[in-house]
Amino acid sequence: MNDDYNKIEQMKKDGQSLLETVKYIRKKYRCSINDANEIVLNSPAWIHYKDEFYSLQDSFHSLLDQVADEIEEEDGKVSWIFNIDQDKD
Repeated sequence: MNDDYNKIEQMKKDGQSLLETVKYIRKKYRCSINDANEIVLNSPAWIHYKDEFYSLQDSFHSLLDQVADEIEEEDGKVSWIFNIDQDKD
């Protein structure tokens, strides 16, 4: 894992974003986006953004909960459904 942390640190120094770094880890390990997020956000390069990231994510999910027409949960995954063809007036 130290080699990965070194690569993540170098990517950050090179100006790569959190998202670009997650995409790199996801592709390298063929893992889920959640697993890649965990690897990146627990790395020394990004750990100080972890609380802020999850706080923002929770706020975004709360907003989606308020505005979605339906919310489906299956196998621990949440889907927000928007009926864009409906007239909401």
